[in-house]
Amino acid sequence: MTLSTQHLPGRIRNLNDAPINSDGEFVLYWMTAQRRTRWNPSLEHAAQLAEELNQPLIVVEPFSIDHKYASDRLVTFVAQGMLDNIEAFGGSSVRYIPWIETHRERGTGLLSRITSRACAVVIDDFPTGHPRFVMERAAEIVQVCLFAVDGCGVIPLNWTEKAPPLAHTFRRTVQRRVLEAILTAPMEDPLSGRSSALWMPDIQFNRLMKDLRFDMTPLEWLWRVAEGGMTAKQALDPLPIDHQVPPVMGCRGGSFEAKRLLNVFINQRLTNYAEGRNNPSNPMTSRLSPWLHFGHISSLEVVHRVLEDSSWDPSMTEEKVTGSRSGWWGLPES
Repeated sequence: MTLSTQHLPGRIRNLNDAPINSDGEFVLYWMTAQRRTRWNPSLEHAAQLAEELNQPLIVVEPFSIDHKYASDRLVTFVAQGMLDNIEAFGGSSVRYIPWIETHRERGTGLLSRITSRACAVVIDDFPTGHPRFVMERAAEIVQVCLFAVDGCGVIPLNWTEKAPPLAHTFRRTVQRRVLEAILTAPMEDPLSGRSSALWMPDIQFNRLMKDLRFDMTPLEWLWRVAEGGMTAKQALDPLPIDHQVPPVMGCRGGSFEAKRLLNVFINQRLTNYAEGRNNPSNPMTSRLSPWLHFGHISSLEVVHRVLEDSSWDPSMTEEKVTGSRSGWWGLPES
C-alpha cells in the first residue's frame, strides 16, 4: 500500500524497510520532541496515516529518566506540558497517553511491545540529544513501518546538505527556500476536522492496555509534580534522577504558558526588539527558548505570528537572494 507523504514536503522520511502491518490495530505517534498539538507535522502525518488506513490513532508522550540531564527541573517542566496536552487533546478524537519512565519500566521495552500491535509508527525527527537517540533506537527495534517527521524549524532539515559554516550561508539558504517552506507549512491545527474513526473505543483501548501491560502514569502524580514545592518533591523522590537541580520558580512548562509568552512578545516587545534585544536588564526578546527546546511551541508559529502582526505577504521580499542581515523580508527591524 502506498501512503501519502507529499503533504509535508521535505519533512518525512522512512526509517526502516518494514511494511504496514495489515493486522495492526492503530497508528502510533511516539511524541519525543514536538510536545504539542498545534503546528506539529508529526501529529499531522500520524493523523493522515490513521485516516488513510481507517485505524485509530494513539499518541504516547514519553519522558525518559535515561535523559543525560534528567532532573527534578526537567521532569517538572515536561510534566506541566503533559497536563496542557491532556487538556488540548481532550476535545479531539485521539487517545493521548503521557508517560514518565520509571526504574520499573524502560521506554524501549514499552515501545517494542506497543509497536507490535500497531499498523505504522510515527516518531519525531531530531538531529541531536536524547530524541535522536530514541529515534535511532526505534529504527532498530520497531518491526513495522516507521516514519520520522521533522518539526524542528521553519526550513526542513534535509533541505540543507550540511550544517552551514557561516551565518551568511544559512541566511542565503533561508532566503532561497523560506517562501516555499511557508507555503507548504504544517497545519496550525492538525486534528481539526479529522474522522471520528481516529478514536479507539473504550473497550478496545482498555483491552489493549491490559494486553500490553501498559502501566500508565497517574494523572494525580503528574498534577503533584506540576504543582511544585514539597508536594512535587515527594512525588519525584522515588525517581532515579538528579534531585539537586530543582524546578525554576515562575517558569512553568507547557504550550499554554508558551502561547502566553508569545502574546506578550508580539504585543509588548516586538516593536522594541531591534534596540532592546541585547539589553540585559530588560531584554525585548521572546524568552521562549525553554519552550522551543522542549517542543511546547513551534518556531513556525512564532514566525507566523510575527509576519501576521506585520501584515506581511511574499511580494514584500527582495527578488535577489543576498544573505543580508536586514532588508530582505521587506519588514522594519522593529
